[in-house]
Amino acid sequence: MDSSTDVSNPIPDEADLLERASALWLHGDWENLIQIDLDGARQTTTKARLALLRASAHLQSGDSASAGKLVRLALEYGCGRNQAARILVSGVYNSIACAAALADQADKGLQHFESAIAVGLPGADVRMLADTRSRHQLSELGLPPNGEGRLQRTRALTVLEKIGSSPLRSATPATTAINPDTLSFYQNLQGLAGKPPPPFLLIDSKSMPRSGLHYLKDTLARLLGDHFSFCEWYREVGCCKQRPCALTGYATHAQQSGKCRIRLIKSHDFKHDDPYLETSPHLQRLILIRDPLFTLTSWFELEQLGKYAKTLAQHGIDMPKIWLSHEKEVLESAYKILDRCFEPPSIDDLASWLVDKSGYILAFFDRWVKPAIQKPDPYTHLVSYDRIDQFVVQLTNPYRKAISKSACKAIDAFAASKNSNFSKRTNPFAAKTASVATYLEKYSFMFLEAADHLKSRYPSGIPELLKS
Repeated sequence: MDSSTDVSNPIPDEADLLERASALWLHGDWENLIQIDLDGARQTTTKARLALLRASAHLQSGDSASAGKLVRLALEYGCGRNQAARILVSGVYNSIACAAALADQADKGLQHFESAIAVGLPGADVRMLADTRSRHQLSELGLPPNGEGRLQRTRALTVLEKIGSSPLRSATPATTAINPDTLSFYQNLQGLAGKPPPPFLLIDSKSMPRSGLHYLKDTLARLLGDHFSFCEWYREVGCCKQRPCALTGYATHAQQSGKCRIRLIKSHDFKHDDPYLETSPHLQRLILIRDPLFTLTSWFELEQLGKYAKTLAQHGIDMPKIWLSHEKEVLESAYKILDRCFEPPSIDDLASWLVDKSGYILAFFDRWVKPAIQKPDPYTHLVSYDRIDQFVVQLTNPYRKAISKSACKAIDAFAASKNSNFSKRTNPFAAKTASVATYLEKYSFMFLEAADHLKSRYPSGIPELLKS
């Protein structure tokens, strides 16, 4: 690489080795250049060049000690001092170019890449080679649009550290006030003298998204029939929007007829502002949780649908329909459409999404799970995603005398089933759409890292509860 140096022609194998090393240097592929083996060359002039090129790669990788040894070795093999100086100064320009690029000074960065080539390889086509060098170097830094270099991956993982270090979201004042009259009604709901308590139960559920609430609702509806009712709360037509539920007619009917009524109220408590109701035999709390890795990957796939709401609407699919009922047939059609139009979010966007959702999950645990663990009561149920089937049987058992024979028979068959009634994912990176599954697999390291941060903040006892 120095026309002023007297170089004899290397043997063919050595020529190939030197050509490969020179190409790696031109591209700025320091990682592979470091792997070049000097023992593959027998001529001292070839060894000198290879040693010098490897020295420049070590300097760019931050290993000045190895670089110094290789420079001294190159000089011992007869490398000219001018040649050594040019290659080393070229590395300085390369470092300045990278720094300029990181400072969003792309034009200056390209100029320094050109200087790096001009100093290290006089007489070369500087503009073309500098463009090649800059593309590779910026790719490694993760700076091009949608780039995924080492720096960008490292930066994204660093963003995830906020999950474990940032203060938890503080609960906001409840936007829905507790109705004291209704609360008193449920707390004092007892049978008349000499009669058993009415077979009624209001379940005030708190669940993270994708933690099995809709499966629980569908299962109870299938097994109990008219004995069961459900309020979706967020978009439920005719919802009273009160806490606890002001529709006390279900309880009154159970009291007068002796027939069981179980009512489930949904809430994800997204704003952490749900009022904390005092539980009682007829007003119980259900808290659904799930392994954070499965929660995040499943939530990610579902949220992608919202990005293409207009496209889905053109096919007759309204997003509120999906949020409300999660009907299998509607979701299957929606996911097929998503597979055709999915545009992968950048790694930076994914990092921001994971931090946001993880913040919600930690705040949910702080607001609902910790109190349930620290001050357990018989009317608060902390149930993991994998144990919903057992909870269904446990929940309905006290009301069997007030449940129809057909419903009891259905519950018995459900309890006796050896096969799982719940179709659960065993692979957290599996998805209903091939495009999203590919994305999840590609960025599995991001989801795993976020899940690890979450687990490190969970209250003791939760890991055992989350095991299937």
